[in-house]
Amino acid sequence: MAPQRWTTLHGKFCFNTNEIRFKGTVNNWTDELGVIHNDGASYGLTLCDKQFSGGTIKAKVRFDAIDARSSVGILIGADVPTLSHIGGYIGYASLFAIQLWDGKKMVNYPNGVSGERENLIANRDYFLSITVKGSEVNLYSDDVLVARVTLPFMLNKLPIGITCLSQSDIVISDYEVINEAPTAFVVMQFSQPFNELYTQVIKPICNEFGIEVMREDEAFGPGLIIGDIERKINQSKLIIAEITPSNPNVYYEVGYAHALNKPTILIAEKGTKFPFDISPFRILLYENSINGKAKVEEALKGHLKAILETNLPR
Repeated sequence: MAPQRWTTLHGKFCFNTNEIRFKGTVNNWTDELGVIHNDGASYGLTLCDKQFSGGTIKAKVRFDAIDARSSVGILIGADVPTLSHIGGYIGYASLFAIQLWDGKKMVNYPNGVSGERENLIANRDYFLSITVKGSEVNLYSDDVLVARVTLPFMLNKLPIGITCLSQSDIVISDYEVINEAPTAFVVMQFSQPFNELYTQVIKPICNEFGIEVMREDEAFGPGLIIGDIERKINQSKLIIAEITPSNPNVYYEVGYAHALNKPTILIAEKGTKFPFDISPFRILLYENSINGKAKVEEALKGHLKAILETNLPR
């Protein structure tokens, strides 16, 4: 296992070189009527010192035995003060799921749950991987896509880790984190002076923040352009849109990004008249001059910093 340090908040975990063992036990629990039951299971939560904004997390999972509560969650983000966390799960209510624990209840997403829990097998190695690109999250088991979710929020350098629930031991091994740089998708009219704004301001500032920048004319060949654009917006951490010209394509892409609650930075030249639907939004205005270039650079840095500090919903 790559060098990692772990902090256990709940339950009992044993850490070896390439293996994490959760020690499950049978526990008593009390229902809402005050009746005591003896069929409960131990809960465990351990967090890794690695931070994660996007990329892939892999792990191999093996259950010593299967009970009614056996489950493992590979977390892609945890907010300890609120106790909320999100991840890819095996065994929780269904066979596979991408779910958010908001601190009080589990939140399901469309297309985020698959399989029948009865198919969960003891003493079998499950090779799990969960990928995050922008707001698109994919869960794989043995390289088969089993769940896909488009999140209504961004993950930004949150702690990651593992949750377990079981009456018997669970072994997690080959845990690996592969980080990828976030992506900004830029929509604008492809002409001067907007090309210059892109190459001299937007691209260098984003690169300064470790953000890869992509523009439509740089990324696509033959095919369904609209479908490609929508996919790139899904997989981007944020959208930057230059809206000075009244361009229907640009407005379509901005509208699609807003529908996904995607962080969007709107940029326009001073003096631009905006449509009614756009005018209520905060817009980064700039002057097409040397002094204006410096001001838009500082304003863009402020917007990017604010977006990159946004985390799980509270």
